[in-house]
Amino acid sequence: MTSPITQSTIARFAPVDLPLRRIVSDWGIRAVSALGTAAFRTVGPKASGEFGILLYHRIAEEIAGIERPSINVPPRRFEQQIRGLVEAGYVFWPLRRLLDHVASGERVPPHVVTLTFDDGFESVYRNAWPILRELNIPATIFLATAYLDSTDPFPFDHWGLSHFRTVPPSSYRAMTLAQCREMAASGLIEFGAHTHTHEDFRDRADDFRSDLETNISTLKELFGQSDVLFAFPYGTPRLGFADESLTIAAREAGVRCALTTNSSLVERDDSPFAWGRFTVFSWDTSATIAAKIGGWYGWAPRLKNRLLGRSPVSTEKTHPSQPNPKPNGTASAKPQVSIIVPTFNRATWLGDALRSLLEQQTGGKLEYEIVVCDNASTDHTAQVVASLAATSSIPIRYCYEPKPGDAPTRNRALQVASGQWLAFFDDDQLAPTNWLRELVAAADEACGPIVGGAVQLELTERERLEFGIAIREALRETDLYPQLQPYLRNSLPGTGNALVAKSVFDAIGNFDESFINGGSDYDFFSRARAAGFSLWYTPKAIVRHRVEPRRLSPEHLRLDALSGGAEHAEQIDFKRRGLARTLGCGLARIGQSLVIHGPLLLEAWLRNDRGQVLGRQTRLWRTEGYLRKCLALSAPRIFPQKRFFDSLSFRHGRPHSKDAK
Repeated sequence: MTSPITQSTIARFAPVDLPLRRIVSDWGIRAVSALGTAAFRTVGPKASGEFGILLYHRIAEEIAGIERPSINVPPRRFEQQIRGLVEAGYVFWPLRRLLDHVASGERVPPHVVTLTFDDGFESVYRNAWPILRELNIPATIFLATAYLDSTDPFPFDHWGLSHFRTVPPSSYRAMTLAQCREMAASGLIEFGAHTHTHEDFRDRADDFRSDLETNISTLKELFGQSDVLFAFPYGTPRLGFADESLTIAAREAGVRCALTTNSSLVERDDSPFAWGRFTVFSWDTSATIAAKIGGWYGWAPRLKNRLLGRSPVSTEKTHPSQPNPKPNGTASAKPQVSIIVPTFNRATWLGDALRSLLEQQTGGKLEYEIVVCDNASTDHTAQVVASLAATSSIPIRYCYEPKPGDAPTRNRALQVASGQWLAFFDDDQLAPTNWLRELVAAADEACGPIVGGAVQLELTERERLEFGIAIREALRETDLYPQLQPYLRNSLPGTGNALVAKSVFDAIGNFDESFINGGSDYDFFSRARAAGFSLWYTPKAIVRHRVEPRRLSPEHLRLDALSGGAEHAEQIDFKRRGLARTLGCGLARIGQSLVIHGPLLLEAWLRNDRGQVLGRQTRLWRTEGYLRKCLALSAPRIFPQKRFFDSLSFRHGRPHSKDAK
C-alpha cells in the first residue's frame, strides 16, 4: 500500500506542533507525575474499582545531534517500564478481555493494566514486539491502514517529516503487512482501527465515518476480525477530536469501543466509547506509571480544565512541504552479496579470515560469494584460496592485480563480483557469524545504500589497558554510536567493514587509483555523501581486527601517523580545497597542537601514563606529517623532503610508486 499524501489533502492532518507549548506542557506533566509518585509510595493506590490503559506511540532510539522524537519512548526505557510493572505485580490484560469483563458486570481486579499503541510505527515491531513476546504481554495496536507498507513518514508526524533524511526509516515509517501478520499470528497482538488516513476530522463527521469504515473493512479483510476495536486519532476530547458527533459516527460504523487520549482512569460505569488512556513518556518510570494507574494523576488535568475554563478549540493546520523520502539503495527479498577481500602476503591470516566468512549464518535470507583479489603476493596466497575454494559450498572467486595499492586491488575485485551488494572486508580481520546478516539487516531497516560497522582490535586485556583510545583509533578501531544512525559530521565508513549497493559505484565511479598509500576509501565515501547517498552506521555488525606485534611499537605508530597526516594533506584536503585552504588547515593544526595536545602530552608524561603519552604523540606526529606535506606542496623546490616521504611507503608492506606498473 502507498500513502495517499497529496498537496490537496496534506493540510488536513495534524495541528502544528509548537515547541514552547510542548515544553511547558511536558514540565507540567513531569511535576504532577513526581507529586503523584511520592503520594503513591507514601499512601498507596488511591483508585478503587478503576483501571488504567496505557498509550504508546513510537519506540525508537534517540539520536545524537537530532531533536528527540515526539511522543517517543526509547527501547531500553520501554523495557524498564514494562519489566518494572511486571515485577511490581501488575497483570497485563488484552483490551478485548477487559471489554468482555466490564460488559459482564464484573469488577476488574486490582493491578490490571492494558497496553495500547497508536498509529502503527515500525519501531513498535522492531523494538517493542521482541520485549512483549519475551514477557508474554498482550497489546492492541491501532493502525492507520492507509500507510501499511509505505516508506514515507506519516503525514501527521512532524518529527518524521522534518528528519526523515537523517534518521533510521524504522523510526518514522509504518509497519509492513508482513510484520503485522507475524505479530497477529502470535495471539498476543490484536490490531484495532485508528481511521484509514488519520486525518483531522473535526467538523467532518461524514468524512470521518467513511474513512473509518474503510479502515474497519481493511482490518477485517487482513486479519479476519469479526468486530473491531477503535481509538480516535489525536483523541483529545477537549480539542474536539473525540466530540459527540464523531462518537456517534464511530458507533454507527460498528466499532466495539472508541478510546480517547484523555489522561484518566476508567471507572466501572464509563462508556467504552469514552475510555481514556495514560500517555507514557520517555521520562516515565514504572513508579510514575504505577502512580498514574493508582489514581494519583487524573485529578490534575481535571483541575487545570476547571481553573482555566477550557472548552474545545480549533487549531491551525500544518502544511509540510518536504518531499517524500526515497531509498537511494537497492534491496531484494534475497540479496546477492559479494564479499570483497583484497590481500597481500598474508596467506596464514587470509585463511583465518576466509574461514570466518565461510561460517556466516544467514538464516537462508541471503546468498553470498567471496571475491579474493591478490595484489601480487609472493607467498602461498593463491594456494590457500584454492584449497578453501575446493571444499567450500560458498563460491570463492580468485583474481590477481599486479598494480600495487588498495584502490586498484578493490577495483579489480569489483570487475569480478556478481552481487548487487558489495561487502568490504580485510585480510587481517575475523568476522563473527552474524556479521554479514547484521549489515544486510541494517541496510534493509535504513533503506540505505551504504552501511558501515564497528571494528574491534584483537588485543589482550593488558594491551587494551596499556594503549589508550587515541592509539586504538590510530590502529583503526571504530565504535561510533550505540544505535543504527547516519554517520555524523566528518565520520565515514571504512572498507574494512562496509556494505555498499553496486548502484553507488555505477553512479559515482570506482575507487580513485591516484591514492597511492591509502585514503581511497575516505575519498569514495566522501564522494558518495556529496552525491546525496545516505551513509549509515550499525554497532551490531562487528569485525575483529588483528594487529601484528610490530604495529604496536612506538616507531611504527610514529611512521604510521606521519604517513597518515601527509596523505590527508595531499590526497584529501589539497585535492578538494586547494593549496590555500590546506595551508589554513595546517595553521589550525598548529594551534590545536599548542593549545591541546602539547599540554596534555606533558600532563600524561608527568603522570607516567604510557598509553596517553603515545596517544598524544600520535596526534602530534600526524600533525607533523600534515605540515611537512604542506611545505612540500607550497614550495617543492625548497622543501622537497624526498627521503622523508620515501621512507613512509612502508604502510602497506612494500614500496609504492606512482610509476608502478
